[in-house]
Amino acid sequence: MAGSSSLYGFAELDLEGARSLVERALEVELRPHDSLYRGGDYYLLKEPDAELILQQNYDCLDDDLAETDFPAARVLLYVDGEGRAEEIAELLGAQVPEAALLRRASY
Repeated sequence: MAGSSSLYGFAELDLEGARSLVERALEVELRPHDSLYRGGDYYLLKEPDAELILQQNYDCLDDDLAETDFPAARVLLYVDGEGRAEEIAELLGAQVPEAALLRRASY
């Protein structure tokens, strides 16, 4: 089965606001985590055929944006995987207009 990798950005929301919208739209619970690589606090959902990472657009180690090509995005949502990753992308597009698709690739 082919997989995909998508990146969404939230320009007007903080991390908690984005988390709330994503959880409600996808009917999931994102688990809190902490990592300097991910900009401090972030949220993770791992399923057998999809992984979601919701984080600030900040890299603590370099004191710079995590995604420098998208400076307007305050919060980033990475969606990777097979199967459900496609469904998640469709749900986000339909139910979370605040989530702008920034990048998408198939593999």
